Amino acid sequence: RDFENLALERIGDEDAIVSMGGGSNLEFIDGKTIYLKTSFEVITERLKDKIDRPLFDDEAGKLYEKRCPIYEKQADIIIETDFLSVDEVCQKTVKNLNIFMVIGAPVSHSLSPKMHNAGYDELGLDFFYLTKKIPVEDLKHVPDFMRMYGIKGISVTAPHKIEIIKYLDEIEDTAKEIGAVNTLINKNGKIVGYNTDFLAISDLLKNHRAKKVAILGEGGMAKAMAYASGNFKIFSRKLANFASSEIVDFGVIMNATPIGINPDESPIQAKFLRKGQIVFDAVYSQKETRLIREAKEAGAETVNGKEILLKQGIAQFKLFTGQDAPEEVMRKSLT
Repeated sequence: RDFENLALERIGDEDAIVSMGGGSNLEFIDGKTIYLKTSFEVITERLKDKIDRPLFDDEAGKLYEKRCPIYEKQADIIIETDFLSVDEVCQKTVKNLNIFMVIGAPVSHSLSPKMHNAGYDELGLDFFYLTKKIPVEDLKHVPDFMRMYGIKGISVTAPHKIEIIKYLDEIEDTAKEIGAVNTLINKNGKIVGYNTDFLAISDLLKNHRAKKVAILGEGGMAKAMAYASGNFKIFSRKLANFASSEIVDFGVIMNATPIGINPDESPIQAKFLRKGQIVFDAVYSQKETRLIREAKEAGAETVNGKEILLKQGIAQFKLFTGQDAPEEVMRKSLT
């Protein structure tokens, strides 16, 4: 027991799933306690011919019955497992956890879990936000996955914002016009797509709407940027026109590509940046991308990817929870 307590204490604040028997010390666990309740008769049947436990007899059964009320008192969630398969127990468990998540490929770099979970903690909401890598060929299973496990909402990141549309039950009108979604909501089994990227860009662009906008890229984020911008031109890697000197004439430059995740790379050359421009970079994996750094050096105004992430996340938080997001707490979580 001492060794077990030491192991539990060392977990600390790490995200983890810990499987344990009765009698464990729960004071080291800061999270959900789930009691998988099973009758002693079923436990005996499950262990039959699988393990040699000389003391596993009627006396053990009586002790178990005495302990059950203690387990129930300690538990946040109780799941009766007698007549459930392993898969059914998993489904019931997940449905009780109020889970949200972000999907993409890759997705391990995402800061969305830190941001959303900080918001949930601040408001005392009993929700969890996780990451899940989904390859493009598995996108068609996402709606059924949400329904089966009771996933309440999903954030969608690159490269899935356009492709996911064909598998949804419904698309909100603005998202349909944009042609990309970054938010999925489970409305009693109906999976509905929304776009909060354009809300973020619109908010950040509100004082610069008269300026011509150069958008680098043509994926889901680029579509949202275009919808929010009005007077824009797309510069595409497929057309190899990122190197066009024409970019210098634009008042606003927006990078909607992943170029910049590598700190040595920038989607455009520094010579196209100048004072008076506003440069947006959707990349946020670095503290400061090369594009943002060189834009500052040229005297341009800048908006980094974390601010875009925050603004779209605030709108997403409202869709997920029905409550206003604690903006400053969520902003601080990204620093």
